Amino acid sequence: MLVLEDNARQAANRIQHELASIHQGNSPPQIQALERDIEGLYQKKEQLSASLKIRQQRLKTIKAVNQEAGSSVIPAIRVDELLDDTYSRQGELAELTSLIDRKQAQIQSIVKELNDKLTRAKAELNAATAARISVEENLNAAQLVVKDRQRQIQELAAEVQRQLSRRDQLILVADTTGTVTTEDLDLLENTWHPAGQKIMEIVDLSDLTVIAKIRQEDEKFILQGDQVKFYKQGELQPYTTAVENISSALKSDENQIKPIWTVRLSITNDETNPMKPGMTGYVAIETRPMTLFAKLKHEVLKVMRPIFI
Repeated sequence: MLVLEDNARQAANRIQHELASIHQGNSPPQIQALERDIEGLYQKKEQLSASLKIRQQRLKTIKAVNQEAGSSVIPAIRVDELLDDTYSRQGELAELTSLIDRKQAQIQSIVKELNDKLTRAKAELNAATAARISVEENLNAAQLVVKDRQRQIQELAAEVQRQLSRRDQLILVADTTGTVTTEDLDLLENTWHPAGQKIMEIVDLSDLTVIAKIRQEDEKFILQGDQVKFYKQGELQPYTTAVENISSALKSDENQIKPIWTVRLSITNDETNPMKPGMTGYVAIETRPMTLFAKLKHEVLKVMRPIFI
């Protein structure tokens, strides 16, 4: 922008200097040549005008002499020659005048062209100046925006550091490794939690403990180490395990009057279709051989019972 403005200013100054030189009589070579031609034509015109006046005076004298003498003292042929010469010189004088006018018009055309160039140069200078001012204004505005963005970046950086400091103070550490089983954990984000509130549950799904509920009358047929097949609810493929422990105290089921016993089993979880806490299923416990009477007695008391993990 500065280069364009400088070039336009130099062009305007150069043209303005040429016009000032013309007005001061220090014309450029092209106008000087025309002015010399005009000066020479004026000299010829003056000479021709003087010669024409002499011939016109002679004609006037001849006319006066002939009138006074009452006859043509001077022959008519002589008068005609003077007339022809006078008319010829008048034509040359008119042609010189026309030529002078044309050369002066050329000078005016050159001056007008310089004035037009000056007008265009000034317009280009004004446009370049306006463009430079606009660029400077935009640059100043952009610099203000950059400063404001830098201030915002500094504020955001300070906020990030503050949040990082807070995060370091809010790190939760679990006392075990495993899988988070809490549902909708993402809903807890950006919410306030009082001290002591449970946030999530983490479970080691590799080995699960299964609690099977059995009737009190079946307890005497089950021993620690008995083989067990555990069927997850809605599936036919069993998990094979053994009785790990039998409760030593009686517990009453909420929906049953008779007391029940609990049997603890240890299950190695399936990685492809793992069980999770809270799922239910059934167990089949392989008890000791019984007599036919014992089997009939307990036929209706099947050892398939819902269990809770």
